[in-house]
Amino acid sequence: MPANLSPEYIKAEEKYKNAKTSLEKLEALHEMLSTIPKHKGTEKMQADIKRRIAKLSESSGKKGAKRTDFYFVPKEGAGQVVLAGLPNSGKSSLLKKLTNAHPVIGEYPFSTTKPIWGMIFFENIQIQLVDIPPVAPEFLEGWVFGIIRNADLIIIVVDISNDNSIQNIPFLFNALNENKIFPVPETVPQPEDPAARAIKTLIAANKKAATEQAIFQVQTEAADYAPVDAVAYECYQVFDDTGNSLGYALPWEGNGFQGKIRMMIGITADLTTLTAIEVLDQVETPGLGTKVTEDPFRSQFNALSAQPQVDWVKGAPTTKDNQVETITGATITSVAIVDIVNDGLKHLRRDLAEGGKQ
Repeated sequence: MPANLSPEYIKAEEKYKNAKTSLEKLEALHEMLSTIPKHKGTEKMQADIKRRIAKLSESSGKKGAKRTDFYFVPKEGAGQVVLAGLPNSGKSSLLKKLTNAHPVIGEYPFSTTKPIWGMIFFENIQIQLVDIPPVAPEFLEGWVFGIIRNADLIIIVVDISNDNSIQNIPFLFNALNENKIFPVPETVPQPEDPAARAIKTLIAANKKAATEQAIFQVQTEAADYAPVDAVAYECYQVFDDTGNSLGYALPWEGNGFQGKIRMMIGITADLTTLTAIEVLDQVETPGLGTKVTEDPFRSQFNALSAQPQVDWVKGAPTTKDNQVETITGATITSVAIVDIVNDGLKHLRRDLAEGGKQ
């Protein structure tokens, strides 16, 4: 039976013949295996490719051989999508939310040190989603470009709440181009250079890094977090480094004096004591209302009792463990913060009790 090899396979085979390093050969072999027609006429060729992959992988790991730090992600499912981006862009959080993978998520940069992947299920189709170390000026792993080159689709994740992330987008694209990877908006014919690849690319803009930072600010002992499925709004359960629940981080918003105030509320696992709060967005009066984002007002909520709710006092010291003192000249904004906290906790207590996951 004739093999009827596809143009994609022939190009991958040419790439293998021109490869100079073990990584380049391994990448080309995997590409050959993924593009070769699967029928009886190619069974021997498939077996030979698999044999060469196994031999090359084994020789790379032998004792005494020169150590090479690289990783390769075999394709699974209907397609492979790679998440690329700068540090703290939210790639790992996106992977965790969409798949069954458990990446390391931290407020510090470069928490992703090796590729990790999971599967997205859409109806009866499975798509492989791969998170890789960040592409950044201060630290760059050369082998990540091999993984990107092998992908069917690139998603570049950009944190639009971080000016540095936006300003470094040109660096990311230049780094890809220097490694002969050319992001394109639509599928196009491949370049004549067998070492080059044009890959369809999407840009995902998000504020995930700001959200992650706020979670760890209101839950300072947390090592990890996960979305709470029992509620219909954004909420995160936080855990220590042994997996024990510490409580929740709840983004919530309400009306202030000038407009909407959005904040992150930290609460203990039994929903009785606040851990801290952070104001994420506000348009209050500069110099007065904006003081709700600063200490000493903000620190009043640290380890504050929320039983039965948070109360406020004006122009006098607090006398109870669930009270905060309003800011002179910004009473409306101060009270608005207290109201937002109480409203958010009311919904969370009710919904967790109904969902049985408190």
